[in-house]
Amino acid sequence: MLGTAEVESAYLRNPVSLYSFSSSSLFFYFFLLLSWCERFTLHTCRIAESYALAIAHLSDRLRGGGTFITPWPTDDAGLSRVERREVQTLLAARGHAIGAIDGMLGDASRAAIRVEQQRLGHNVDGRAGQKLLKALKESR
Repeated sequence: MLGTAEVESAYLRNPVSLYSFSSSSLFFYFFLLLSWCERFTLHTCRIAESYALAIAHLSDRLRGGGTFITPWPTDDAGLSRVERREVQTLLAARGHAIGAIDGMLGDASRAAIRVEQQRLGHNVDGRAGQKLLKALKESR
């Protein structure tokens, strides 16, 4: 695996040369981006994660690689920030101490989600999706 200086040096000499790096090198660059993002904003990082994964996959495809081997892990679509606030509001209304209702699902929100998933008979994974939101709305 290349070091940070080698990646930056190669990229500055020839930006197109980044495409010749292996996927592992691109993931290394991706983790550099994530470490930078952790210092600033989490919301931007989630977007950056998706972008970095897409770029790494594009690199694989340009080198003749195939499609993703494993399908997307869920058939339950994620939530927008407004919908995450709605989930937090519904959890708080059920008596869960989740902290600020800000659309950012932290440890307290995820713990409350697991409790509600258990109560509703859903798969208990602490992930909020459309299915959970719909079930919480219906079980008011």
